[in-house]
Amino acid sequence: MAPKKWTTTEQENLLSDFLPEYRTYRPGRDYSQFWPKIHQAFFEKWPMREALFPDKPVNEDLDEHERQNLSEQLQKRKEVSGSTYLNKYTWLIKKTANSTLVPLED
Repeated sequence: MAPKKWTTTEQENLLSDFLPEYRTYRPGRDYSQFWPKIHQAFFEKWPMREALFPDKPVNEDLDEHERQNLSEQLQKRKEVSGSTYLNKYTWLIKKTANSTLVPLED
């Protein structure tokens, strides 16, 4: 059984939009310039603060515990998104290396 997806269809579409750029980093396997771009696009559209604290107004400061929780959750999400991206799209790139890329479907 496949693991449960952590993304919505809209989030998956945003991630797959970065596939052409990801392919340019693949030969050197240095993704240090790639990850900040994808994380910025993702978290601008789906802020973790709003997901973690939906009832807390954005203009209200987080307390120390909330800031720590937010930091930990952001790091975990970046790790999950990175490993998921590498696993899924590296496989897709290998599969389609000699063919035209087709859009991903659920």
